[in-house]
Amino acid sequence: MDKRNNDFDFDFRPLGLAIKKARKAQGVTREQLANIIDYNPRHLQAVENEGQYPSIELFLQLITMFDVSVDEHIHTGEKTKKALSADVWMLCSTNWTTKNCRL
Repeated sequence: MDKRNNDFDFDFRPLGLAIKKARKAQGVTREQLANIIDYNPRHLQAVENEGQYPSIELFLQLITMFDVSVDEHIHTGEKTKKALSADVWMLCSTNWTTKNCRL
C-alpha cells in the first residue's frame, strides 16, 4: 500500500459479505458474475470473503449491479463529534426554545 495511505484502516469484509449476499439473492453465481464483468472468480471471492479492496471500477460495478447500500457499512459506530454537533444544531434550530440544546 502507498505510504500516504497507511492510516487508512477500513475493514472491507462486511461490505464484501453484503455484496455476496446480494449476489446470491439474485441467483447469480460467482462464475456467472466473473464472466459478466470480466474478472477472475478467485478475485471476486477474495473481495467477498476476505475483505480484499477492489478497484474503484469493480467496487462501483458490484454495488450498482446488486444495489448494495454503502452508507450503512461506511458510517458504522458512533458519529463524529462534528457530525453530531451539526445534528444537534439542526434539531435545536427547528425548536422555538433552545434551553435544552447545549453542545
